This record gives sequence, structure tokens and C-alpha cells, in this order.
Amino acid sequence: MSIIVNLLLGGAIFGYTIYAIIQFVKRSKQGKCGGCELEKACNCESDEYTNVDHIFK
Repeated sequence: MSIIVNLLLGGAIFGYTIYAIIQFVKRSKQGKCGGCELEKACNCESDEYTNVDHIFK
């Protein structure tokens, strides 16, 4: 019985790891602003200026 639980937990951990790696690679291919969670709300055009005023409102 314990081997089944160990296999299920190991499978869940391994599966989530693969999922997280795939999501990371997808976001990294989109570039700096494309992979950002604030993509639609941020007006960032360059590295010099980041508009974060809308976050604290």
C-alpha cells in the first residue's frame, strides 16, 4: 500500500515539475514584457522606466 502512495506522490511531484518547466520556457520565449503578469496593465517600453503607479492604487 505504501508503495502506491509513494508512486502517486512521486508522479505528482514529477508532473508538476515538468509543467512548471514548460510554463517557464513558454514565458521566456515571449520576452520581457510578453511574459510579465502585468502585460496588459503595464506601459513599460524600456528598461529605464517602469510604470508601477497603477499597482498601488
